[in-house]
Parts: sequence; structure tokens; C-alpha cells
Amino acid sequence: MRLSFLSHEFPPIGGGAASALDRFTTLLAEQGHEVQILTIGLGEQTEIMEDATGRQIIRYGVGRQRKLSPSLLELIRSYWVLRRRTVLELTLFKPDATIAFFAFPAGHALMALPRALTGPRVVSIRGSDIPGFSPKRWGVFQTIQPWLTRPVLRDADRVMANGSNLVKLTHAFMPGLEVLNTPNGIDCTLFHPAEPSAERERGPLRLLFVGQLIARKRVGLLLQGLQHWGEGGGEAQVTIAGSGPLQAVLQQQAEQLPAGIKVAFKGHVEREAMPALYRDHELLVHLSMAEGISNVSLEAMASGLPLITTPEAAGEEMADTNAAMLLQDPTPGALADQFEQLHHNRERLAEISQGARQRAQQFDWHQSAERFIRALQQLL
Repeated sequence: MRLSFLSHEFPPIGGGAASALDRFTTLLAEQGHEVQILTIGLGEQTEIMEDATGRQIIRYGVGRQRKLSPSLLELIRSYWVLRRRTVLELTLFKPDATIAFFAFPAGHALMALPRALTGPRVVSIRGSDIPGFSPKRWGVFQTIQPWLTRPVLRDADRVMANGSNLVKLTHAFMPGLEVLNTPNGIDCTLFHPAEPSAERERGPLRLLFVGQLIARKRVGLLLQGLQHWGEGGGEAQVTIAGSGPLQAVLQQQAEQLPAGIKVAFKGHVEREAMPALYRDHELLVHLSMAEGISNVSLEAMASGLPLITTPEAAGEEMADTNAAMLLQDPTPGALADQFEQLHHNRERLAEISQGARQRAQQFDWHQSAERFIRALQQLL
């Protein structure tokens, strides 16, 4: 099939959704499908290329400067470019179907394009594009988000969502809408556990957080839990990998922690360095207030890191007691209790590490691709 993908984020721009789009379309191209990606680049220049897998990638220049979350102006510019400048490329490519990653801006732009150009339309819900997921992300414009999103989902021939949590949020927003659950996958060859060593079985607990430093990720709660544990004599080496508007506040909070708790803020870590970063740690703390099937969770589990997480962050797919510690009520005291138990029972931590790896191996990109292609074939 000839498949066009629209998204305002694609590596090197963006986070988890961009990475998922990259991996997913690479696999489709390797399976023999012809893939076109219409996206946004950094700066003013438009870049047209074909990569080693044969994907046609067009990055439109809109003056974007931010690699991660775009400014509101950058988001609006991205929308207008995806709506207006993609007509020629779609006309030449003649896709059998067109897929938008995010209901806005890509989905809304897709809705405005003639169906004769796009073929059947698919919208993939990724998180912040569904009302109720991250209101602060939209700021003062959150009141209009439902008005932007609802017509996109009605217009789509197929709606997909990354994980059960996003399926539920979409159903809450539009009851009765058919939504196909298409969770992210993971490369378990690239992400694998560290070699066992006696050093890893003693000393401070090595904890990792990966993500944007925003309120939804609840990094402040993690630090409160470390404060609680450290006051009782707990010891940990903690890495915060990510950047965001709360970084200065969180750094100040970390400076007040007990002496046994050491926190290092690494800022944004490039994708190529992530496998080694996971292998340097024993545990991922993932307390997000809303999440799909995050790349971070899958990468950590594939690397042998169990999760301390919540139902809102993990979803039904990750609620496996052999791979994760699921906190129904994530208080500082509850976090401290988990840290204490795992610190003094490294054998149990090793068992859960194996369970995490086994659970991650069940999330295969090939299965996601097969489910996706079957859904498209039903539309053609």
C-alpha cells in the first residue's frame, strides 16, 4: 500500500509519539509498503529526502526552534503548513490512505484536505490531543480543544489510540466512537538488560525518571517520596532525564533532600544514549497523571527496569505485578515504602526485573503493524 503520514513532530523533533512514528513507518517500509511522511522541521528551510528504507520524508520549514514541545505559535504555523502545503505532495504521491498522528494539528489539517487526495483517513490519538489528558498543555485554549477535536474524530474513517488509557479517554470524550487499541511496540534487541554484577546488588538504589519536567509527570511527588525515605535513612542515586518549565523549581526541591539522596539532572538525553542510560539504573519511577503506552515504560522494561507507577500512567497493559509496582494512591509515604522494600530485598528486585523484560517482549512492533494494516484493508 501507499501510505501518507501527517505529523507536526518527527525526529529530531518531538518526543515519544515522534519516535513511535519513526519506528512504525520504518517497519512498514521494510515490509514493502510505500511510505510518505509529511512533517515539520527545525528552522525555515524545507527538506526533502528519501532514507535507506525508501521512505519519502518532507520536513516543512515553519521557523520552529523548539525540539520538544512547540510554542503555541509554532503549533499554529505547523497546522497551516500541514493543511495548505501538503496538497502538491499528496497529489504526486497518490496515497491509498492517509494517517494523522495527533488529532490536532495533523488530524484537523487532514480533515480540511479533499478526500480525492487523501483516500481513507485515519487519526491516531497520541495523548495531549484528546481532551482530559493534559489541560495545562493547551493553556487558555483548552476551552476550544473539544471543538477542534470532535469534528476530526467524526470525519475519520478509523480512529486508533496508543493504549487502553487513551481508548478510555476517547470514549469518555465521544461515547460510542469505535476506537482501535494500537499500543506502541519496542525493540528488545536495542533495549536489553545490563550484565549481572555484584556491585548492582548493593549500595544505594539507582532510580531513573525520563520525561518532560511538567506538572502531569509528577516529578515533585517523586522528590517528596525520596524526602520521606531519606529522612528514615534511605539512600538513592537518582537521575532526572528531561527538561521543561519546572526544572528550576524541581532542582531547588532536590537541593533540600537528605544527604543520602543524590539527584542528578541530566537535561534532554539524545535517543542514541538512552539504552545505556537505562542499563545504568535499577528502577524507573513513572507517576504521570495520564499516559498512553509510553516509549519510556517499554524501553525501561525491555532494559530490565521494573516500574513504580500508577494506573493512569501504566494502563491495563502494564498492570502486571511481576513487572511493576502499581500504586493506586501514590503518596510520598507509599513511594518511600516501595523504595525501602526494594532496597532491602534486591533478590525480589531481580525477579521483577526479569518479569519486566518478559512483559516488554510481548509488545512487538510487528503485531502493531499487522493490526494497523488489517484495519486499513477493511477501509479499501
